[in-house]
Amino acid sequence: MKPQARVGFGLGNASPPPESSVEVIELVDGAQVSIGDITVTAAANSHFDHPGPRQADEAQSLSYRFAFGGRSITYTGDTGPSDAVTRLAQGSDMLVSEVIALDPILAAIRKSRPDMSDELFGQMRRHLSTHHITPIDIGLMASKAGVGRLVLTHYAAPPGPIARFAKPFRADIARNYAGPVALAQDLSSFEVACR
Repeated sequence: MKPQARVGFGLGNASPPPESSVEVIELVDGAQVSIGDITVTAAANSHFDHPGPRQADEAQSLSYRFAFGGRSITYTGDTGPSDAVTRLAQGSDMLVSEVIALDPILAAIRKSRPDMSDELFGQMRRHLSTHHITPIDIGLMASKAGVGRLVLTHYAAPPGPIARFAKPFRADIARNYAGPVALAQDLSSFEVACR
């Protein structure tokens, strides 16, 4: 934030240094912090998974659960299928998740790169399906966690209106999850009612 503060965040006047108003709390897998009445719990997800042992200083991709006033929202961030995220979301009123339109993305890749070897294409398929989450998998995770509502966001899909994926996303999610599903758009808002 320092470069933007020096130029006044585009307003022309230098701003106070960010550290004077922002407290940075670095979280790791299993960490929990309270901010006023909100409790934030972090869980490492599968986005940066790789074969072999993880180094202590390696970056982690985290999912978060925000609990406040008897309600909770869990946000997956980028992840593939993850038991850790399913446990984190257990009983959440709302699960906000990324989602990937895997087959359409793979078809677009194949179309734009017909010269790609089958081996490289297979590696890409494995990466996209384990580091991002398909509608079928997020439906299964939402069902196992018993969440009250599922909200999809951060869409990994070929360019174009996301609405064209609403019906197939809902159908794939419904294979495992019977609760309400919403496709978020910029500036969407959702109420979280106590259950």
